Amino acid sequence: MQMNRRMAELLTSRVVESAKKVELHRDLAKIIEEGFSKVDGVVVFKATHRLAASADIDSFPDLTGYECFANHLHIEDYLTDGHNVDQEEKLLQGVGFCFCLESALKKFSIDNFRIIISFDGDSCNVRFHKVRPGETWLVDDLESYKEEALVVLNTSEIKTNYE
Repeated sequence: MQMNRRMAELLTSRVVESAKKVELHRDLAKIIEEGFSKVDGVVVFKATHRLAASADIDSFPDLTGYECFANHLHIEDYLTDGHNVDQEEKLLQGVGFCFCLESALKKFSIDNFRIIISFDGDSCNVRFHKVRPGETWLVDDLESYKEEALVVLNTSEIKTNYE
């Protein structure tokens, strides 16, 4: 797991423990329950499959870019009156969603996936992509992202001890 300093300040052990126990909002849980589709070497949420199908895969630099587009969720969009939800709840739902996502991806495929959480204080975004040689979504230096708190998780590195 990698994170920048901004995320390290937010992602305390208390927040992580709370996120492991958080009850996901029903609309976020539904995305996980619906599962994934695998088409032409890409994995996308079934819930966002129509969005992915409407985009021309050739307009992206690589398959990773396409997956990050198709698998990009704004957590607050799935919360009741999401823009009035406090920052901690957005982050808790985002991290909790990632724990559930990681477990679901491991059940779906033996491939390694990268899950990215970004949080700018107003919006918590989660996206994922399959790890492919020579392809990346983020730059290596996470500190170069000045406006966002970021954490990057690889499913191959995560121990599933919260199920």
